[in-house]
Amino acid sequence: MKKKITLFSLFFLLMLSAPVIAQPPGFDDGVDDETPPAPITALLPLGIAVGAYLGFKKLK
Repeated sequence: MKKKITLFSLFFLLMLSAPVIAQPPGFDDGVDDETPPAPITALLPLGIAVGAYLGFKKLK
């Protein structure tokens, strides 16, 4: 019983300390966030279709 309480206490303390380790929100002033992101090309749906086909083929 004591081992369960110790494990629960350790887990609880670790979960409380997780937000402390997290980074603060936002960017520094030197970050260029005005540049548009990279475009998603037409090859992405093709890759998804090929992956789905190969996965289905492997399951069958």
